[in-house]
Amino acid sequence: MIQIELSEGAKNGIAILLLPLSTLVLLTNEVLYQLSLLADADPGIIDEVAPVIGWVVLVSAVAYLLVGLRRYLPVVDFRERR
Repeated sequence: MIQIELSEGAKNGIAILLLPLSTLVLLTNEVLYQLSLLADADPGIIDEVAPVIGWVVLVSAVAYLLVGLRRYLPVVDFRERR
């Protein structure tokens, strides 16, 4: 098992990244809950809207993490051989 010691700046950066990400997940949960309430009136709305919301959240979360982690953590270049 490989253990990496992170600096305080990196730890703070990860915490700063995870806070808005968890907010995004909670907001998505609330939107899907409201859609489930709308499904009582129109049962087909969940099948139309939920996959789109899921993909948007997934892509934005991954992009957010990649940009944030690149800023706060050192980038490893695997092309460089020693």
